[in-house]
Amino acid sequence: PADSTYWCHGSSSVSCPTIDLDAYSGSSGVRIKFVAVNGYGNNIYLDNINISGQAQLPPVAAFTGDTAGCTGKALQFYDYTAPTASARLWSFQGGTPSTSTSANPVVTYSTPGTYDVKLVVSNAAGVDSVVMPNYVMIVSAPVADIILTTSGSTTLCNGDSATFTATPTNGGLNPTINWILNGTVVSSNTFTYSGTFVNNDVLKVEMLSSDDCVANPSVADSLTLTVNSLPTVTLGSQGYVCELDGPQLLSGGQPLGGVYSGSGIVNDSIYPSTAGVGSHWVYYTYTDATTGCSKTKQRAISVQPAPGKPTVSQNTTGELEAATPAGTFTYEWLDANMDPISGATGATFLPQSNGDYYVRIFSNILCSNVSDVYSVVNIGFGEALTSGWSVYPNPAQKVLTIRIEGSADVRLLDAAGRLVYKGTISGEANLDVENWARGTYVLQIITDSGIENEAIVLH
Repeated sequence: PADSTYWCHGSSSVSCPTIDLDAYSGSSGVRIKFVAVNGYGNNIYLDNINISGQAQLPPVAAFTGDTAGCTGKALQFYDYTAPTASARLWSFQGGTPSTSTSANPVVTYSTPGTYDVKLVVSNAAGVDSVVMPNYVMIVSAPVADIILTTSGSTTLCNGDSATFTATPTNGGLNPTINWILNGTVVSSNTFTYSGTFVNNDVLKVEMLSSDDCVANPSVADSLTLTVNSLPTVTLGSQGYVCELDGPQLLSGGQPLGGVYSGSGIVNDSIYPSTAGVGSHWVYYTYTDATTGCSKTKQRAISVQPAPGKPTVSQNTTGELEAATPAGTFTYEWLDANMDPISGATGATFLPQSNGDYYVRIFSNILCSNVSDVYSVVNIGFGEALTSGWSVYPNPAQKVLTIRIEGSADVRLLDAAGRLVYKGTISGEANLDVENWARGTYVLQIITDSGIENEAIVLH
């Protein structure tokens, strides 16, 4: 051609033919032949031959991926072959799937052990493969679990508070915990839950394990709670008891079979002196034998103070007299056995025989106190009066009265036998003994019939 404008890649309308040699990539000794054909007076000029592109190289197989895992968990592998393969085939010993043509396959293993991985790659230039023996180590996936327990019983009583504990297995370092009551989350990320419940409540605890290897990361446990009603309990008014009363059996609690308790209460009786004067609570607790549920009622009881202790003395007529603290009282005279003496209900009492006597006084609310014992020893002289004489009171404090039918000589001797009084008495004589030494004396009555002796006590 005259100039470049006639070249096929210039401004000429002549096209430049292109021959695709990709089919021969990687082949050696490839020859290209150009044949010039002259016809009809046309000339073909081969001036420039341009061969572009690069010959393709065969691939070199290479891969990487997860080398350890648990049964049932996904492991991923990556094809790093260079140059990039146009085709590949993975082989996973013991895996699912066992083969793959994907560039980055995901594989699971169902049985613990060590397994080989093989990769075969190819392109138009060639084929290569690589085998990694024992490339993957698989262990058994742990099983997650959570158990819901309580220190008490799942059968509760109305109003009871109960604490439940969740015990995880293979929960990982940071498991997610949810407590669910009747379908509603009520607490999270704690292993205990406390509350009060109603009958047929369903308490559930859910855990999502943070351990990537567990076979079952989401687990739960639940309990259905039985909440029994409390028994109906009543307690009647307890009124009052007196300070010096003995144990008083308590009553008024219903249903029968409950237990009384409180200050000074033992075996269903209150001991007033132990409880002390004042107001106290009496508690009555009944437990239903079927449900084990208990309910307690309380009432106040008053321990009233006892009146002050009375004292007893004997007057010159032989009567016993009760001295009391200030106040209005009723009286009851008691014999040596502390039994009431019939009809003896006044402030004074004339004993009919020697012995020990007491007086009990009652306040307007019938709280009582009892005197110390008073011993009467002179009643026998009343009987001696039939023989002609008597003496009283005995013991004596200030005045000793000697009564004689007719007349008789009288002597009084002290405990040492010394004569302290001597005289003749006709009828009755009152001896002033207030300043005499306290102790025992001997009274001698001397008549024509002889001498009679009687012990006299001054106190």
